[in-house]
Amino acid sequence: MSLPTVERARIVALGAPILCLDTCSILDVLRDPTRESIRAHDAQAALELLLAAETESQLVAVWAEQAELEFQGNLNSVEEESNKGVRSNSPTKAVLLKPSEVESM
Repeated sequence: MSLPTVERARIVALGAPILCLDTCSILDVLRDPTRESIRAHDAQAALELLLAAETESQLVAVWAEQAELEFQGNLNSVEEESNKGVRSNSPTKAVLLKPSEVESM
């Protein structure tokens, strides 16, 4: 389903850059942070994009309905992979928290 005309007009009127997200990019942010291919500046850039998108004045992030479906279909396996990688690289038990769990702390 596409965005309603009113919503498209609202986004355009913001005058902010629009970032079209894809499933793999979002899941890569969630994957095991201890893997060799992850770089600190990649994580920092992802955080900065997220913060900018939360305001919608600096950046608008959108994704297609198909990307949402793919994300939901792969999220559990990516979370399991991340937790497994973090635990295997840590001397203590570590668990990857969901954003809602962090906010409630």
